Amino acid sequence: MRQIPVLVFLAACNGKPGPSDPAAGETPTDPHPQTTPVTPTPLSSTGTLSEAPCPVITDLSSEQGALSLEQRIEVTLDGEDTVWATCTSPDDDQELHLVESTTAATSHELALRGLLGDTPYTCEVHAGCGGEPQSVDFTSGPVPKALPKFTVSRDPKAELSGAYTLFNSQGGGCGGADVYVAIADPEGKIRWAYDVGSDLVSDIDTYLIDANTIHMGGGWGLFDEGAPNRGVFRTMDLSGNVQIDRTTPDFGLGFNHHSEPLADGTFLSITGDYDSQNGRQWHGVGVEQWSPTDGVVWSWDSQALVDSGFIDPPPVWNDNEAYHANAVSFLTDSLGDAMWLSDFGMQQIWRIDRNTGELTHVFAAGGDFDLVDAQGNHLSDNEFPQVQHGVDYQDDRILLYDNGQQRGYTRVSEYQVDLGTLQAKLLWTWADDPHWYDPILGDADYLPNGDVLVAKGFSKCFSPFSNDTSEVLELVPPDKVVWRMKFPDGNDTMYRAQRYDGCDVFGNARYCSAVSDRIAVLESQADR
Repeated sequence: MRQIPVLVFLAACNGKPGPSDPAAGETPTDPHPQTTPVTPTPLSSTGTLSEAPCPVITDLSSEQGALSLEQRIEVTLDGEDTVWATCTSPDDDQELHLVESTTAATSHELALRGLLGDTPYTCEVHAGCGGEPQSVDFTSGPVPKALPKFTVSRDPKAELSGAYTLFNSQGGGCGGADVYVAIADPEGKIRWAYDVGSDLVSDIDTYLIDANTIHMGGGWGLFDEGAPNRGVFRTMDLSGNVQIDRTTPDFGLGFNHHSEPLADGTFLSITGDYDSQNGRQWHGVGVEQWSPTDGVVWSWDSQALVDSGFIDPPPVWNDNEAYHANAVSFLTDSLGDAMWLSDFGMQQIWRIDRNTGELTHVFAAGGDFDLVDAQGNHLSDNEFPQVQHGVDYQDDRILLYDNGQQRGYTRVSEYQVDLGTLQAKLLWTWADDPHWYDPILGDADYLPNGDVLVAKGFSKCFSPFSNDTSEVLELVPPDKVVWRMKFPDGNDTMYRAQRYDGCDVFGNARYCSAVSDRIAVLESQADR
């Protein structure tokens, strides 16, 4: 789980560190930046207020933004000042949004995001120095019809980790239409949605970079060179303004399964590549670290493993000969700088030395590690991951979505790995029920409070069970589910999900108490 820098209401967001900075060369626009207090009107030498009138709002209007759940408010003043607005809904008394424009000017455009769909709102708009506010009413746009309506259940006594769930959704069964990235609140209501485009497969990976910037990548997971695209690599603001849009990687063939922003402003992506041996060629594994300013700054491909004799040509998969990696991470572990790469086709996780590009360790059945349970008892190779997805790392622990193709059921598993002793300990496993089996897709992420976010990526295209559906849930290890968001139909497919704090994105006091605090500060300044 990646946490973004807390750019909104910093003091009240528990001091959580953000692992990701904006891409190099870019200056993100914070939709709710913390306003510098307006300097009060100065006193004259007699101690009375000098005659500097507060600017008055002369024109006020609103219209739907480029994305349906955004509203743009246009404000004109008769003098230069900052402006701020609070927006509430008569249909939901917990809705309290704040949006600010912190540069003094006579014209302002406020971008209000994170709204409920098809909901009436009233916004009170204020000049920064005070004066009489003015109101504007509107009804928000609709949630896109292609997105499902979710059923949510939760433990009312449990405190969830974060508020907003970011995920991908693909409707229409096995086709490539209706591919969306969306953000849902704890009640499963869509607060933001973006149509990524058609003709993509369901392996879209997506992250917030900061409070106003999102990255998505993947979408070419079937290695179809006759497809109309090689996946997607797109970075944009939450109004849908694209900042980076790449149709193909600089290293590799296409964007597959995994693409994430790193803390130094670069992006780490699985891209696929060609491997060859004795005149035979197949799809291998390619990894690209790419900088918006410098291009490819590091790359790796699996040809080195072919040349060393570690791997031979793969079996045919989905009418392609391919090694199929689905997760990659840069780590600094006890042995130094490493890349950990999950190849679900081989059912292995590889540790690659980033300085040499050499394979140093294999975590898998028949690999380098002796597997024991939490009490130190030896376990069979059957307890290693099988066709794993969504691998996450924390210190010396590995968390993953274990699809269990040989085992016959799916589970979430956490291991502790000692690179010195080559011992791996299976700490715990969790299975939703004895019949839960998703042979492909899925994700598991560490959450800041110690819980685990699980994305049960289901698709009728790949599963023998026709009555399953995709779900996102919050798990208190090893076995307590405290929140569950269920897709209504097995034709709706998802791949991965991320969870973010209520202060990380949008300005809604419902999920971020700092918004209420900020409103109180603005009101007190206006009253002076």
